[in-house]
Amino acid sequence: MGEFRNLHEMFMSRVEKYGDQECYRYKKQGRWVKVSWNHAASEMKNVALHLLRLGINKGDKLCILADTRPEWDTLDRATRAIGVVAVGIYQTNPTEQVKYIIHHSEAKAILVQDRGQLEKVLQVRADLPLLQHIFVLDDAGCPADADLVKFQDLLRTPESSKEHLEKAYQEASQQVGPDDIAMYIYTSG
Repeated sequence: MGEFRNLHEMFMSRVEKYGDQECYRYKKQGRWVKVSWNHAASEMKNVALHLLRLGINKGDKLCILADTRPEWDTLDRATRAIGVVAVGIYQTNPTEQVKYIIHHSEAKAILVQDRGQLEKVLQVRADLPLLQHIFVLDDAGCPADADLVKFQDLLRTPESSKEHLEKAYQEASQQVGPDDIAMYIYTSG
């Protein structure tokens, strides 16, 4: 990585350089939505602050069971910022494989796409004692369960303990090194 200690530092250097210029775009309801570097960084930081608030720290694992979409990337960048290991799970995996990956990776949290993916997790949750948090992208039809956190809520700036979280974020991002694990990828072979 040369001049950068970690991927987060590299990303933030681009934010500083390009600011309000377009970072990426995605299609929503048939229209392209542009996202600036500053906006992408702000959302990533808010998610990272919430992860820290929930006790998800460097070395903890966080599974992602969702289609490729902007929120997937936002969460992935947030995990890299604070040294949390992202664990991708294919949406086509049956419940038992989802359970295996969550258990084997020792995941503390998971992001699910929707009710269909959530049901896979809820069916085996009793067998996953380390799983503490479930984040959901599209919550339509999901049970009104206190254990579920809407991903949209993670994009907002945390209201409580902001100074403490800001300090924890700065410290965590400084502790991530080039040899730290960024992601687990489980394959079929």
